[in-house]
Amino acid sequence: MRSSLRAIILTVVCCLDSGVTRAADELPQMKFNEVKEVAPGVFFRYSAISATDKNVVFGGSNNIWVVFEDYVVVIDANFPKEASDVIEAIKKTTDKPIRYVLDTHHHGDHSYGNAVFGQAGASIVAQANCARLLRIDGPKEFKEAGRGPAGRKDVAGSTLKVPNVVFDDKLVLDDGKERVEFLFLGHAHTSGDAFAYLPKHKFLCTGDACVNGAFNFMGHSDSASWIRVLDRAQQLDVKLVLPGHGPIAGKDLLEKQKRYFVELRQQVRKGIQADKNLDDIIAGIDMPWYKEWTGVTPAGDNVKHVYNELTGRITPWDLTEYYGVTEGPSPTKDTPGWTEPKRIVVPNLMPARLAELKRVAPKVEFVPVKTVEDAVKAAEDAEAVVGFCTAEIVKAGKNLRWIQVSHVGVDKNLSPELIASNIVLTNTQRLSGPNVADQAFALLLALTRGVRELVPEAVNGAGWHKPAATLQELNGKSMLVVGLGGIGT
Repeated sequence: MRSSLRAIILTVVCCLDSGVTRAADELPQMKFNEVKEVAPGVFFRYSAISATDKNVVFGGSNNIWVVFEDYVVVIDANFPKEASDVIEAIKKTTDKPIRYVLDTHHHGDHSYGNAVFGQAGASIVAQANCARLLRIDGPKEFKEAGRGPAGRKDVAGSTLKVPNVVFDDKLVLDDGKERVEFLFLGHAHTSGDAFAYLPKHKFLCTGDACVNGAFNFMGHSDSASWIRVLDRAQQLDVKLVLPGHGPIAGKDLLEKQKRYFVELRQQVRKGIQADKNLDDIIAGIDMPWYKEWTGVTPAGDNVKHVYNELTGRITPWDLTEYYGVTEGPSPTKDTPGWTEPKRIVVPNLMPARLAELKRVAPKVEFVPVKTVEDAVKAAEDAEAVVGFCTAEIVKAGKNLRWIQVSHVGVDKNLSPELIASNIVLTNTQRLSGPNVADQAFALLLALTRGVRELVPEAVNGAGWHKPAATLQELNGKSMLVVGLGGIGT
């Protein structure tokens, strides 16, 4: 009996040891430029990169390829030289043609090899924002990447190929044997980040939306949105994360990457609230766990980017994405005859909001006023007025260059004095668009489908009865449309 018990214990211990070994084997230790088959038909190429060893020559992005029944799908195009290396590596794993290559975003180490793959017969796939950035900004950036002694010779000797297969939120490749889902989860590292999800294997290819190490470039990011994107990625059933840079990791890498941005925003915001300058905030960032993970402290550029986000120096991406608000042709310091503003009249704001404005423009005096009469007096030596616009203000403001009103309709503000002046008048039309559209559809449903009676009838148990409608042919008839002619007029 003792022998049997001993045998059972030994068996359990062996099974536990075996399980630990298998778990460790799931995170392979790889050398730079090594290719490993991480699942049947799924290959990962680990590209050279280091945040601590300057002797390591940057080898572009990691690459993943999936072998389908009749073709191969590649994740990221890398640089031209590395793209050629990847194609040769793929040939050693399969003789099937490369049909699709996904650019996870528009940066050169993930997309400048597009032409090399295109010459091999592949179609280039990208999320719509990524494709737009490559089409609009790509030619100039590609040319600069190959220019001069410091430029990449492989880029100088290649051409830029823009994606020819574009998707918005999701694109699926499935031949019954393999399945790859290209997903857009929002603005993260860039506005056009795409994930590649392999549900059969529970692999998530993240591009630079999630990297394993101190490889976060935040210059085109929105850190608040990036956190939300990683939240969505965590909802997927993931076993392994195949990042854009750094070694393969488990699903916990998503949480680690998210934690970095959460704590970075918290610490930067705390420094701003304490009225610290940027240099002091950078020096005060304290994340021991991050250094343990990456070998270095958070990059000063990352801290500066979040600081600029939280102090209004970077335009929030959703203003453009959802409202179509873009920077207009406003006069700047580069405009001939432009002078630096010294005084701006604003509505009576809370001290915290005034402090935010002062932080962004420390040399400008912001004058809070409560009434139009106060605004007239304050406008006498001001360059701009926010929230008020009358003929009296225009007359008083000898140096006025800009008036911003908080409403949409400006007909009542177009006094002869304003029209005759060189003052720029701006409103909030773009920001009101979604609300107006919502109101219009609400009225449409209420007046034509009786939705306004739906709630009380449902409460009384009478149910909802669609009102009878009489259809009329409008062809050849005149229609009178009655409206106000504009929002707020």
